[in-house]
Amino acid sequence: MAIDMAEQRFLHNFFDSAISYLEDLPVKIESGESDPQAALLQLELLIRDFSFLITDSLQGVNEDSICHFMNAIGNLACLIAVSVEREEINHFCASRRGRGRPAIYIPKDQLRFLKENNFKNVEIANMLLVSPKTISRRISLFGLECVNEYSHITDDQLDTLAEDFIHDHPFSGQRSFEGYLRARSLRIQRVRIRDSLYRVDPCGVQERRRKALHRRVYSVKMPNSLWHIDTNHKLIRWNFVIFGGIDGFSRLPVFLEVHNNNRSSTMLNCFLNGVKEYGLPSRVRCDKGRENVAVSQFMLNERGPERGSCITGRSVHNQRVERFWRDLFAGCTSLFYYIFYYLEDIEALSHTNMYDLFCLHYVFEPRIAHHIKLFRETYSHHRMRTEGNRSPLQLWISGMATMNDTDVVNTLDYDCRYGIDWDGPVSLQCDDDDNETFVPQIPCPLTDEQLVLLKDIDVLEERDDFGVGLYLQIRDYVNSVSV
Repeated sequence: MAIDMAEQRFLHNFFDSAISYLEDLPVKIESGESDPQAALLQLELLIRDFSFLITDSLQGVNEDSICHFMNAIGNLACLIAVSVEREEINHFCASRRGRGRPAIYIPKDQLRFLKENNFKNVEIANMLLVSPKTISRRISLFGLECVNEYSHITDDQLDTLAEDFIHDHPFSGQRSFEGYLRARSLRIQRVRIRDSLYRVDPCGVQERRRKALHRRVYSVKMPNSLWHIDTNHKLIRWNFVIFGGIDGFSRLPVFLEVHNNNRSSTMLNCFLNGVKEYGLPSRVRCDKGRENVAVSQFMLNERGPERGSCITGRSVHNQRVERFWRDLFAGCTSLFYYIFYYLEDIEALSHTNMYDLFCLHYVFEPRIAHHIKLFRETYSHHRMRTEGNRSPLQLWISGMATMNDTDVVNTLDYDCRYGIDWDGPVSLQCDDDDNETFVPQIPCPLTDEQLVLLKDIDVLEERDDFGVGLYLQIRDYVNSVSV
C-alpha cells in the first residue's frame, strides 16, 4: 500500500527523534540524571509505539534507520538491565559506618508480611538468600517475636467459629477449617481444631474420614507459569455460572466469581480481575468452550502467538481446575444445590419459571457470591499435605520471591501437552467443549417503583433457613404484583 508524503515525513521524524532519544538516554543513566526504572518504562512505551507501525507503512522508511533504531534499543536495554541490577544490589546491602561487611538490608514490612503468612524462618532465609540466624536476629531487632503466635481464644469461642464454619461448609474438614481460621488471622493448634470439630460435628468427622482421597503428584515450573481457567455448571439448571481460575504451580484461586450468564466478556472481566491481583500469567489452559474466546484473544495479543499463550484442549485434560471444582462443590456450592432441589420438591421453585428464577437470583446470587469469597479465602490458606503442609498462598509467595523477572515469560518451550496431569483423574462425562451452553437472560418482572420496595431487604442476613424464608417472601410479593 503506497503512503503519501505527509505520512512518510511523519515516519522519518519518528525514527530520527527516537534514535536521538535512545542515544542520549544512556549518558543520562550513567550520570544519574535519569532513573533506570523510569527509563525502562519509557523504553516499553517506545517499543509499543514502534509495534503499532509494523505494517506496510514501513515500506517508505530507510532500512538503515530501522536497523539503527533496533540496535539503539538493544544497547539501551542491556544498560538498563545492568543499572537496575546494580541498583537492587545497592538497595539490598545497606551501608554502615565502621569496619566489617555492610549489614544486609531486610525491610521490616517485608519480614512482617512473610511471618503473618506463616512462613518459617528457614523458608524466609531461603527466599531472601540469607542465613536463618540473620532472620532470627532481624525478628528480634524489629520486635516481631509476637507475630504469628497462637491466638488466645477459649474453647467455647472456637466451637462457635466451628459451628459457623460447618453451617456454611457442611462437607469441609479440618484443614479447610484451619484455613478458614487463618484467613481471619487466627492461629490455633491443630489438636484444638481437631477436638473442636469432634465436639461440634462428630458424625461429619467420621464421614469425611471414610471418604479420604488418594492424592496424585502434579506440578508446573513456577507461579504464573500456567493458569487453568474454566466455568462450573453445577448450578446451571438455575442459571448460575461460576467462573474460576487457579495457578497451576500453587493451586491458588486467582479468580472465582458467580454470574447469571456464560458470555466470553464475563470470563474476560473475571480473568482481568485476577490479573490485577496476581499479575499476567505466561500461559493459560482452557477447554474449547466459546466463553474462553475473549481470554484467548487477550493472551495472544499480550503474550504473542505460536508459543502456547492459550493452550486449548479437552476439559478432561484440565484436571487442575476440574479437581478444584470438586472441592468447591464439597465445601461451598453443594449447600445451594440441595436447597434449590428442596425448593423444587416442595413446588416452591420451577427452573422454567422466569418469576421464580428472578426471585432466586435476587436472594441467592449475593449469598452465593459471599460464600464463594469465604471459600476462596479459606482455600488459599488451607495447608496441603502433598506440598509440605504449605498453603497455596505460601507456595505462590515463595515461588514469586525466588524466581527471576523474566522467568514467567521465558518458561518451557511450547508443548500442547503442557499442564496435563496424565496420572490425574479423568472425568466420566461426555466431552462436549465445542457445544455452547446457552444461559437465557432473566427479565425483571417489577417496575422501578416496585423494585425500590425490595432495596431495604438485607439478602445477606444470617438466617437459620439459609435464606429460604426470604426467597418465599419475595416470591409471594412478586407473584402478587405481577398478576
